[in-house]
Amino acid sequence: MYFTLALLAALGLSGCAQRRLLTNQVLDEARKQKSVEQLRAYVSNRTIASYDQRLLEERRMGREVVDRSERRRLRRTLGRQQRGKIIKVDKLNGQTLLWVSFERTCQSPDCAFGFVSTEDERYRLVQAPVRSGYEAPSMYRGVATKRQKMAKGKLKALSDANAVYKLNRKRKRKRHLSVILELKKQVDDHVDTRREKIRGYD
Repeated sequence: MYFTLALLAALGLSGCAQRRLLTNQVLDEARKQKSVEQLRAYVSNRTIASYDQRLLEERRMGREVVDRSERRRLRRTLGRQQRGKIIKVDKLNGQTLLWVSFERTCQSPDCAFGFVSTEDERYRLVQAPVRSGYEAPSMYRGVATKRQKMAKGKLKALSDANAVYKLNRKRKRKRHLSVILELKKQVDDHVDTRREKIRGYD
């Protein structure tokens, strides 16, 4: 093991994959090489979809009004290291929409996550799969807390083509935090180094 690490260091090889954004330029390169289906995409942040199923809802009238409800909740977590496959390239209000499946059993947009291209050429989460018998999912970035709950909204201005899932942070400089689609890039930089000693004057 130590020999292998030393050899990699000597050759100048990087054994770690770097993250890079999936942009329109990268997608165009993949299209030219006919390798879109071979791309494996990742989410920039841990993403949680929370689904509620209403089991009971009733109101009792008496000395006081009693509202009673029961719900079943399903939370599905998509980790940063989970690989996804682009199963369909579509359009949404004129912008490129990528349907990404993170499960082998999912081969249609009905069960996939949708990521749409925004003005900064990043692909941001715009659609989460629905579940039969459940309400529309609540989406969270990182952890399932009130502060991390995302809402649909325009990224910068009302003129943006699509509303995406994002967090709003009230600071002096307003930040819109969303879930972005990324790729892993393997960098193998081979350096063959020759060493020469510079001799001075006699």
